[in-house]
Amino acid sequence: MIHRDLCNPSTTKYFSALRIQFNFLLSRYVCWDGFIPLTLSEMAEKLTCDIQSIRKFIKKGIQEGMLRLEGDRLYLIKKVEEYSQGYIKHFPFLESTEFRSMSVHAQRFVLYTLWSGVHTGRPLKRDLSTLYHSKEERNGVLNLYYREPVYLVLDEVKSFLKLEVVKERNREMVRVTGLQDPYAFQEALANEGEQKLLQDILWDHGMDELISAASREDILKLKKHYVSSFQSVGMELFAHALKKLLSVHKLYELNQQGEVGKYLRSILVDLEQKILPTLQRQVYYVTQAIQTMEDTLVSGASLWIKRFEKQKQTITQAIQKIKSKMDPPHEEKIPFVFYNWLENV
Repeated sequence: MIHRDLCNPSTTKYFSALRIQFNFLLSRYVCWDGFIPLTLSEMAEKLTCDIQSIRKFIKKGIQEGMLRLEGDRLYLIKKVEEYSQGYIKHFPFLESTEFRSMSVHAQRFVLYTLWSGVHTGRPLKRDLSTLYHSKEERNGVLNLYYREPVYLVLDEVKSFLKLEVVKERNREMVRVTGLQDPYAFQEALANEGEQKLLQDILWDHGMDELISAASREDILKLKKHYVSSFQSVGMELFAHALKKLLSVHKLYELNQQGEVGKYLRSILVDLEQKILPTLQRQVYYVTQAIQTMEDTLVSGASLWIKRFEKQKQTITQAIQKIKSKMDPPHEEKIPFVFYNWLENV
């Protein structure tokens, strides 16, 4: 899915056609925590452009509050975390040759209609004067300066949109009722971020040929569960557990028996109990940091306090969830072979 802000006419009217595709690429390869597991070279290759253009887009995205760079790790801030949020369905036609061959103004208009929700059945009707920098509307959606080119744009997008230009109260209006049938029922492009990240990790460990597609699916199901349950703590837990899993000598046998996911879960269950003291210390340190910020008049302290409070809340909730599994103590029945920390690997 594409975050609705990436189709917002207040920003897209300044995007080039390549920048639009750059945003689509990030949306398709974003991981659950916002990480983009693509190198600059991979981005450039997929977009058929030079690395300098990618660097420029990243710099611009950071300035716009769309991207965040931590060391050499790129994060997409404008990502869809929940389906209750505003998002645009990632239609395959948005990355098609037909769409990319249109003028950038025509592409912007299609994004404008999607931002307005025409793909959900909501019609869009606008005065033509709102599409260019007219006397009535200085901030035209398409960033055009004359009325004539607007007709050419509307003619271009008819291959994708059901639209008509009508006259009402002596004013010309464009009315869009939806996408053309061949595109309206397209299934959304699948997000490939987590699969790409897992593939890269397996390749780095020389395990890419030892783990089957079914086992990878089991691994990602576990990761999704832990991230949704524990958020950033779940991400850290999973990273440690996956590292342990990939160091197990009998990994090939586990994969042959279809027990990779079960074995990884046993590692995670054991890690949950062992990580509690560390999480409790983190809560203490974050609390101290909040107190220090509150006692100072540092510029931007309120922003840091909010970040620390959110971090504290996330860790505290993780502690409570882990403890709820342990208290009251009971024998948890897990139908698989437990991970043995003393096992010779």
